[in-house]
Amino acid sequence: MMKNLFVVFTLLILAPCTSIAKPTNYDECILENISNAQTNAGVGAVRQACRSLFPAPKKKKVEMFGEKVNFSYKKIYLTSVNEVINNNNPFASIIDMELINDTDYHVNSVFLVFKNSDCSVQTSAAIAQVQNRLNSMNYDAGRVDGKMGNQTIRALRAYQSSKGKKIDGKINNDILRSLGIETEIGWISLKENLQISPGKSRRVKFKSYEKLGQICYKVVSWVKNYD
Repeated sequence: MMKNLFVVFTLLILAPCTSIAKPTNYDECILENISNAQTNAGVGAVRQACRSLFPAPKKKKVEMFGEKVNFSYKKIYLTSVNEVINNNNPFASIIDMELINDTDYHVNSVFLVFKNSDCSVQTSAAIAQVQNRLNSMNYDAGRVDGKMGNQTIRALRAYQSSKGKKIDGKINNDILRSLGIETEIGWISLKENLQISPGKSRRVKFKSYEKLGQICYKVVSWVKNYD
């Protein structure tokens, strides 16, 4: 009981006074709180608090053909085509697209994970994670504030140079993966329940209660992966 109270208290301190984050899973907890951490210790506290609230998933056992087998959840990406953003509704945007399940898994629900900007523009949460990771590797990116200041750019250029990458001081998905950071951190997620069999396609409409312009997005699903 005391441990849970400490976790909640930690997140309340890190959350802005005008808005208390109400995450439903570990990723949301990180996304909603990491940008409020101003120091490396703060970032660590967010991670620890979120993991305490949402423990790492364990493999489960189900019975198949009379035998118990292990399974875990696997993240897969679906192909989208012919996407259209409809802003005719003054209070919402509709993202209409055709989804192709070109995997070997049966899909029961899909998530549109997006940010309301060009793909080359990183979220403040992603920048904060890069700053924290660079600091932990002694590249001195400065204070973890989610902003691309000169010190962060210099640290990033030094990291790119050491790894033989293009030296431009910019964050892209290759840099995030190289640093071991989730490429979708700080993005928004919309869910639709629908079934798509392997090799099949379906039309789907996602509804967002904010006006959207150019978006950067991916469509994912979580499926059971049996051992």
